[in-house]
Amino acid sequence: MREKLRDESRLRHILEAIDNIESFLEDKTRDDFTMKSLLYFGVVKNLEIVG
Repeated sequence: MREKLRDESRLRHILEAIDNIESFLEDKTRDDFTMKSLLYFGVVKNLEIVG
């Protein structure tokens, strides 16, 4: 049972990270992504959480 709770918590973190990525990139262009380091690193960090 304890492992199941940990798995659910991990899945919630993954889903939250996906939501973050989507919101960070909403209405952004490829140039925005490559030119704005805070945006870039925010997306990369959330991809790390997913991975």
